[in-house]
Amino acid sequence: DSTNATSWGVELTKDGVGVTPYHGGSYLYKANATNANGQYAIEFIGLEAGTYQIRSYMYIDGTPVFGAPTTFVVD
Repeated sequence: DSTNATSWGVELTKDGVGVTPYHGGSYLYKANATNANGQYAIEFIGLEAGTYQIRSYMYIDGTPVFGAPTTFVVD
């Protein structure tokens, strides 16, 4: 509440290249409220097999701030 955050979500890359959603758009997946409790979710559909890197982001005063990355594998 004390920041000027305008959007947040996760960045998804594979082999250093941004992965865009199946419907197009940016490789920054914006989180959207999904229920009355204010919980957020991001869904990935149709990812090809491989190793991905994901990290959170938040735009504060128009500047992206990124969290620590983590890796996951799709078989």
